[in-house]
Amino acid sequence: MTREEKAQKLSELYDAIAADSSYRTQGMGSVLVPGAGSIEDHPLVFVGEAPGREEEIEKLPFVGQAGKNLETLLGEIGLSRRDVFITNLVKYRPV
Repeated sequence: MTREEKAQKLSELYDAIAADSSYRTQGMGSVLVPGAGSIEDHPLVFVGEAPGREEEIEKLPFVGQAGKNLETLLGEIGLSRRDVFITNLVKYRPV
């Protein structure tokens, strides 16, 4: 599968999540926070619990303090955010 095909399938997945009224409950925010990063074959994947306020604002996972810590740790092993795929199990911020 080409990179473009992977990106398209990932986009379709997030569109399906956003359109699924049974996925988002009353206890969740309204801003979908998709995963971000490398979609090359076999990337290192980090999965968090759920987006927070900063993630909801930027619509990117792990951009708050935990994200800063992750970036520091990745740098210590010679990686950056673009080398890995970062996502959350829950795609909407719990309120």
